[in-house]
Amino acid sequence: MFSLPFLNQKLPRLYLEGWSKFVTAVQLCLKWRITNNDLTNVQSLLVEFFIHYESCYYKKEEERLSGMLISFHYLLHVSECIKNCGPCWSFWQFPMERLCGILLPLVHSKLHPYKNLTNNILLLERFNHLIFVYPTLAEQLSGSSAKSYSEDKVFSLDTQIEEFYWPKQNYNLTVYELKQLKHFYSFLFDTRKNRLENVTSNGRKFGRLRTKDGHVISSFWIQRKADIARNNHYVMVKMYEDKELFGKIEYFLVHEFREEQHMLAYIQWTSDVHIDKYGIKTFRGFGKHDFIEVDYIDRCVGIMRIGDIFYIFDKENQAAYIE
Repeated sequence: MFSLPFLNQKLPRLYLEGWSKFVTAVQLCLKWRITNNDLTNVQSLLVEFFIHYESCYYKKEEERLSGMLISFHYLLHVSECIKNCGPCWSFWQFPMERLCGILLPLVHSKLHPYKNLTNNILLLERFNHLIFVYPTLAEQLSGSSAKSYSEDKVFSLDTQIEEFYWPKQNYNLTVYELKQLKHFYSFLFDTRKNRLENVTSNGRKFGRLRTKDGHVISSFWIQRKADIARNNHYVMVKMYEDKELFGKIEYFLVHEFREEQHMLAYIQWTSDVHIDKYGIKTFRGFGKHDFIEVDYIDRCVGIMRIGDIFYIFDKENQAAYIE
């Protein structure tokens, strides 16, 4: 996902195009659900990459033979392996390493480590199965009282799954922000701005959002140490069924209008997006600000700047970059 933007200005087009076939195949392999059509594409892409590598790097020259590792031959069997074993996430090493990390603390005996591990796993599973023998114990064993927070710490509405997290401060909107807020309400209620009742400039500003999927998205307002901190205030917004929008979250706002509270995000949009033949998305800088409802925020994306180009790294939408 990261390699194509990095290599875009460094490799000749012939080599970049060959490498893009491998990248595309890997991205297909990482999908949660893989169709038969995906498997066909994976096989075709990896065969094309193998032929590219053989013709451009190996060139059937004896002194380059050491570059033809057995791992390149394995690529030709990836689609067959997925067909027999399932998607890569179901058998790759990362979940196994995590499982080992969970099991290791259960071992306390140096003399009989495996027996000790087996006994501890068995004991834990007996506790897990108690609720099937004595259902009345289910609430006592697994239930935990939900923590309650003040609205200064966590804010949510009964009509929404999303939550705002601290820090929080009372905030007065600037003239421009108030203008954008009126534009939002005008669109929301299908009313001309000059016919809207008094839209107040005061609200409550929050620093973080917990999405409906449980992901926490930050805002530019609370960013600290910009050179080393994780920039998780760039998002993909799904306002339309067939279009994805990107932007930077400035802050989150709770605002009351017509005796109803609204959970909003103040976002700065990117300019128009263009897609090249490698699937890399480009756009030139950032544009205007708007208020949007937080349930339009789909996910967080990564962004990195190299020279005058900003690169977006989006797990679900592969790689993109801003020119």
